[in-house]
Amino acid sequence: MNNQIYQYQTDIACFGQKKFMMDPHNPEIYAIAICATLKKEAIERMIFENMEVVYILTAINEITAGIKMTDLRYLMLNSFETMKQKDFFKNQEIFNGKSFCDICLKDADEIVRAIKNHDEMD
Repeated sequence: MNNQIYQYQTDIACFGQKKFMMDPHNPEIYAIAICATLKKEAIERMIFENMEVVYILTAINEITAGIKMTDLRYLMLNSFETMKQKDFFKNQEIFNGKSFCDICLKDADEIVRAIKNHDEMD
C-alpha cells in the first residue's frame, strides 16, 4: 500500500494516522485521521468472518488512537529519564507505536521500577 497514512504494517493489515493542521498560525489546533485496512491477500483468502474483521480493525484503530503524538517542545525540555518515567507504558509516535516498556522488555528490573513508580503516582 503506497499511501502516506499507512505507516505501519503487519502480515494481515496496514494502519496509521495522519495529522492535519487546522490553523496555520496555531500548531495546537489539529485533526488526526486514523485508518486501518486488511491487506488484499487477507481479504482474498477470506480467513476472517465479518465480525472478526470488525473486531481486528477496531482494535487496531483503538491502539493507533492511543499513540502519543510527538511534541518537540516536550522532547527538548525533558530529559530521556524524565520522559521514560512519565510515559513508560504510553505508545509513542516517535518509537513507531512502541512504548518505553516495549523497548525495555529485556530489562525486567526497569519494568519493575516503572510499575512501582506508576503505582506511586496513582
